[in-house]
Amino acid sequence: MADAIRALYPMWFKGLLFVKDARTGQVCRNTFQRTNDVLLARVMLEVKEATGQDVYLEYMFHPTRRWRFDACVPSVMVAVEVEGMAGRSGKSRHMTYGGYQKDMEKYNAATALGWHLLRFTWKDVRDGSAGKQIVESVRSFA
Repeated sequence: MADAIRALYPMWFKGLLFVKDARTGQVCRNTFQRTNDVLLARVMLEVKEATGQDVYLEYMFHPTRRWRFDACVPSVMVAVEVEGMAGRSGKSRHMTYGGYQKDMEKYNAATALGWHLLRFTWKDVRDGSAGKQIVESVRSFA
């Protein structure tokens, strides 16, 4: 993972595609350091198996901004965002007015670029309903 990279470069890891940052050469957001990231990766592997489409985690979708989707299936332009809520500290960027407003700016930009955005909570990811909805959406747009 320490190889020199000139541009955003996809990297395979256990069947999932991640995106490396061209400036640092690091996999975006240190995926798999948190339990929730592992849950989302597992759901996206199930989506890949069910649909046969390549799936990505931490996908940089915008041509000029450094915005990333939590996960996506770029071949059919289906994006997945899992909304974080307050953790142990009781604070979350998603729960502040400014953070919420920035999320809406990102989601609107994605929609303007033609992405189909699916938003879930971590409860949806854990109970399996997110995976079912993602598979249905990917199949309907394929």
